[in-house]
Amino acid sequence: MNKYSVVTYYKLLPYNEYLKSIIKIGFNNNAKGPSFVWYRLSKNTVNKKNIVKRHDFKEDVRLENRFRVTDDDYRKSGFDRGHLASDASFDYSDTALDDVYIYSNIVPQKHKLNAYVWGGFEKYARYITLKLKYAYVVNLVVYSNDTIGANVKVPKVMYKVIINNKNKFLRIFKVKETDTKKGLKRYEISYDKLMSELKK
Repeated sequence: MNKYSVVTYYKLLPYNEYLKSIIKIGFNNNAKGPSFVWYRLSKNTVNKKNIVKRHDFKEDVRLENRFRVTDDDYRKSGFDRGHLASDASFDYSDTALDDVYIYSNIVPQKHKLNAYVWGGFEKYARYITLKLKYAYVVNLVVYSNDTIGANVKVPKVMYKVIINNKNKFLRIFKVKETDTKKGLKRYEISYDKLMSELKK
């Protein structure tokens, strides 16, 4: 398999629906959340406009009602609504922000993980995009049995894969829901490690 290909990664996890817009989502009906979200970042759009006003979260009407996540699922849950495709990477247009504020792009994350750890990975992906002109980002989610709201599963482990195939650039980060410390190197894993973990 080509480790610089997006397809290599998103085919590792099961999903029921493939939802396509500016971001691509493999939605897991059993988890009521994404198994993967992948997208391409471009130097021409990252940090182009930086819209300050954020959008409201919304249900994904492409899904059957019984699989849709709503605001009520997160209310008093103790979890942030964690973007897999981040708002700061798509704040160059209101249309793009609409796509990332859909609940099929969201997973429950503890605040420190969302703000300090996962947010650091997202900033790094934008840095690489500006440096190398583009980057593909693949987010992978393995769920625990814990749930919030109406059976919305909480991630056990998440991976962020950042790729620039032209420059043979690849970095992979892994976090658990309990991770809170900042830093890239402490969370980096190899391609072989990822493959071994997700092919079990």
